[in-house]
Amino acid sequence: MHIEYFVDQLSPISRLNKFSNVMRSVLYFRIDQKYYLEYHPWKEFGDLSINEMMDRIKRSQKLPPFLEFLLKLEKNKKSISHLKFLNHLLIKPEDEIDLRTCVKLKVLSPLSLMNSKLAKLSKLRIDFNNYEDIDELLLWLKTMPPKLKEKIDFLEDPTDINEINIEIKELGFKLAADRNIFNTDIYDFDIYKPNIDGEKFRQSSIFSSYMGGDLGRYHAYLALMEYGDLNLYHGISTPGIYNDQLDLFVSDGFYLSIDMSQVNMMYDRLRNKSWQKI
Repeated sequence: MHIEYFVDQLSPISRLNKFSNVMRSVLYFRIDQKYYLEYHPWKEFGDLSINEMMDRIKRSQKLPPFLEFLLKLEKNKKSISHLKFLNHLLIKPEDEIDLRTCVKLKVLSPLSLMNSKLAKLSKLRIDFNNYEDIDELLLWLKTMPPKLKEKIDFLEDPTDINEINIEIKELGFKLAADRNIFNTDIYDFDIYKPNIDGEKFRQSSIFSSYMGGDLGRYHAYLALMEYGDLNLYHGISTPGIYNDQLDLFVSDGFYLSIDMSQVNMMYDRLRNKSWQKI
């Protein structure tokens, strides 16, 4: 296997999560001069740094299993059906928007300010990233008006304490696990990220991009097409988070479709990188 690499930078338009709002580094590989892979680490969540990943591959002269999984998708991309899919819309509490579709809200502000926002939405997923003020979280959920509670599709990683999550589940909320360990007694869905998780999907998996570059989103889409439940809303499309991000997906108002002209432009960009042998 002939492995080449290129390190690029992603420039966030706004804060991506509670941990990071700075330039992101992304590592690209070219395999046998014709296949392309992306590694976009989140060191904040325990991923190997780019240098650590490079050292690992240099020593072993082979790819780790999750990159082998992506390479299989990359090699088979022309034979994979490129179908429409459902995708939630990613917003933040300060966004002024009135929507009638499935929305994923990342919590970065006090919960007391959110009720007026939630009232405008019809189907909602809330990502807490293991909320730090557990007392505030429990009070907010216990006192949530019934009409608001009916809008909640699931709560993602409300806390990192199993006993508290069980208490939240007993309040009648469905839960999803992202960074927390998936436990069928607690969680109804798991957030599966093909770009880092490899071949570890479940029937209840919500397929998600890893908030990296365009190639990562395309590979996450290919994984969804091959292995995902297209009746569920997923989190593949994350538009407008980086400068110079391509519009890989187009909407008909309900479903998203892949725009192959943008995919072709992405591969043209990759071919023109200054590749170096690893």
